Amino acid sequence: MPWPWLAWLGAARAATVCASGCDFATLRAAVDSVGVGEAETFTVSPGTYTEPGTVTISRGTVTLTGAGGVTVTSGGGGPVFVVTGADTRATLSGMSVTAFNGRALEVSGGAHVDLDDDVLYTIGLQNQGGAVLVSSASLDATDTLFLDNVATSGGGHLAALDATVTLTGCSFTGGFARRGGALLLSDTTATVTGGRFDDNLASEVGGAIGLTGRVTLVVDGATFAGNAASVGGALGDDGDPATTVEVRDAVFTGNRADSWGGAIASEAASWTVTDSRFEENTALEGGALWISGGGVTLDRDLLCANTATYGGAVWTRTSTAQVWHNDRLVENVGTVGGAVDHGGGGLTLLHASLLGNRAGTGGAVRTEAAITLHSSLVAHTEGAAAIDGAVDAAYDAWWANVAGDLASGELPARDIVSDPRLERYVPGQGCDADDAFYSWYGPLHDGADPTAVDLDDSRGDIGAWGGLLSATDAWADTDGDGYPALYDCAEGDETIHPEAVDTPYDGIDQDCDRGDDFDRDGDGWPQDVDCDDSDPRINPGARDIVGQPDQDCDGRVDVDGDGYSPPQDCDDQNPQIHPGAVEDLDPTVDVDCSLPADVSRPLEPRTCGTVPAGGLLAALGALLSLRRRRAGRAATGAGRPPPRRRRGPR
Repeated sequence: MPWPWLAWLGAARAATVCASGCDFATLRAAVDSVGVGEAETFTVSPGTYTEPGTVTISRGTVTLTGAGGVTVTSGGGGPVFVVTGADTRATLSGMSVTAFNGRALEVSGGAHVDLDDDVLYTIGLQNQGGAVLVSSASLDATDTLFLDNVATSGGGHLAALDATVTLTGCSFTGGFARRGGALLLSDTTATVTGGRFDDNLASEVGGAIGLTGRVTLVVDGATFAGNAASVGGALGDDGDPATTVEVRDAVFTGNRADSWGGAIASEAASWTVTDSRFEENTALEGGALWISGGGVTLDRDLLCANTATYGGAVWTRTSTAQVWHNDRLVENVGTVGGAVDHGGGGLTLLHASLLGNRAGTGGAVRTEAAITLHSSLVAHTEGAAAIDGAVDAAYDAWWANVAGDLASGELPARDIVSDPRLERYVPGQGCDADDAFYSWYGPLHDGADPTAVDLDDSRGDIGAWGGLLSATDAWADTDGDGYPALYDCAEGDETIHPEAVDTPYDGIDQDCDRGDDFDRDGDGWPQDVDCDDSDPRINPGARDIVGQPDQDCDGRVDVDGDGYSPPQDCDDQNPQIHPGAVEDLDPTVDVDCSLPADVSRPLEPRTCGTVPAGGLLAALGALLSLRRRRAGRAATGAGRPPPRRRRGPR
């Protein structure tokens, strides 16, 4: 049996880095001590470390763990960290890495780096990868913030070239590049799980992520908000048909493209987008998606309130046929094709719900070729006939399309024209009412093509909740609370259903009402700004009332609305009297609440005769009478012009 101390010698040892009194004073000295094949762990004490040059890790396995409040930068310019070599592994954890005129990290030559809970921020311009460049290597980043990094060519925050990249729970904010404002992926395999992409910008393609060459990308559960580009406000590819992209459970909101694809632009790649939300994205063509070449599979997605000139939600011109299942296209707006502007290869929409879309031509869909629409709901379309162009319709439901259902032709007899009896949807209400639940007793239930079945093996329902690819078995009640999955926001938990009593502010929507967990009184103001969330009459939009507590939640009671409240306002019944008002020559009214009145403007001596009998006493009596009359008029509002609106300090 070997001696225990031999095992201790072979184990990875832990050392410390700090300004003085530790094993090493700099990170560079620490990593330089690691030999080939060795594994070393260093704990970095709090502080700012300005390294004399680049910290290069080219052998062994190195772990640098910040002990809180650790900032690392390079005093010599260039990259802060370089990790290279096929057998080299490095972990950087709990540190802020700031680079001046260089990258935070470069990984190459088959090396592998793990980033965990770091912040990467650079000042300066790089050609590719403003903060991180991964070339013929691999990177795993978890819970890391990439902030305000810039690259002139591609990848404002990170560029991956012939690499493997895994990003989990990371945030990319304020990046800029020509292609890929946050990420440039070139001939790379990448997985993005969770995390956020906010306010990144590309002057050409991919406001958040730009794809070039042969790329395999999976995006799962990430949020893209406020990104912008000329093409592909959030994601865009360069047309390599070998590229494949899978997007699932993602959220795209408020992204913008000056030309094509407010959220996604696909030149030729193969895209699959499932269970994702696209809200309020904008572009010239394809407010949410612009699809060309390879086509896109859309299943169980919500596309709501997107806008474009052509294709408010989707613009598509492909050479191959596309089949979309169980999508909800709600209140999108376009000039041509309120929800979809279609051409090229065939397009089939199965179990779709198209609600409240609007356009001047093709209120819901304009097609230059032909579409197939089966077991779908088309309702509340505005601006023009719902479908403009050839359509093969079967077992669909149509209702309240203002300018008609079809621009030409007639609906087949097997289609339904009847109130769909939607439980929640109110036209014009927007994405807050996107779940268009329908009644068991309405025409949508069991109204689909007889050959279609639902998840419970019954005849299919019309619309997005019917068919075998529905997100849920609409009428199942697995938790036994008396409400089917269609109405139950937490099927599987019998304590949560529409008739449950909600406990405010616990983060759980027990009654499936969506908003009352944070707005108990339903006045539209959440409890963090509503000073009395049990009374809908009290909120920041209310107006103070005489004799009542603070109604507008500003911490003061300002009855006359002049921006001042007692005791600063010496007459809170008169909006023309308050501190800051312009004092007049009337010595009987203190207009600016300066006490005494009109001190700055004493009355000038008068020589218009003698004081009448009674002298000063009579004059004083007249003045008091005048002031009482003024005060009475101020209290009743009589005898004065409408108050001017003045803004005082708040």
